[in-house]
Amino acid sequence: TLFFNLDSDTLKISASDECEIKHLDIDEALSIAADHMPNLKAVQIYIGQTFILSDHFSGRSNDRLQLSSIALMVFFGKVLTKLESFSLHVGDCCWDEMKKMTDNGRAFVSLAAMPSLKKFSLNGLSFDDIAVLTSSLNPNLKFLELDYIRTISPTWCIPEVQALVGKLSQLTGLVSLSLSDHGLTDDDLKHMLPCLTNLRNLNISGRFGQ
Repeated sequence: TLFFNLDSDTLKISASDECEIKHLDIDEALSIAADHMPNLKAVQIYIGQTFILSDHFSGRSNDRLQLSSIALMVFFGKVLTKLESFSLHVGDCCWDEMKKMTDNGRAFVSLAAMPSLKKFSLNGLSFDDIAVLTSSLNPNLKFLELDYIRTISPTWCIPEVQALVGKLSQLTGLVSLSLSDHGLTDDDLKHMLPCLTNLRNLNISGRFGQ
């Protein structure tokens, strides 16, 4: 069972690998938050690997987690005008499973239309279509974290990087940007950074840069 303060302005769910919760129903938590948290402004979700991955040794599916793209989209529709921050981080190696749960990332597209959204943070997710990712980026963002994001190719290809850089260059209000494990080159940064005149913090660590 999940317990959270209905008077809070933040829905926070943290399900680490050591968590003793038998079944995590995020769909239900989002529904309750949308309907019964009048002050809601932010969502912070962390889901550990053991809640997502199947038991490959026994061949059994993992039924510890309930998260669906439909529930996400319904939730975003209900909090469209008031959500200021959305964060979803997941454990390592869960890209394929999260694609199914988020409809290849399409569940996030409506975030781009939220008038109050200032922070968007994803870690460990996957998008088959780079256009879906770029279409999810709100022009009013001040804080953006896209860390350890996978695309349809094992590593970011040049057209995908160029599409991302092109979109990021339009987010002129960004104050903080994190792009861990992306294939940005020096030329990409030279093109993007002059456009981001308000940027104060940049993280490009990972396999492609330290």
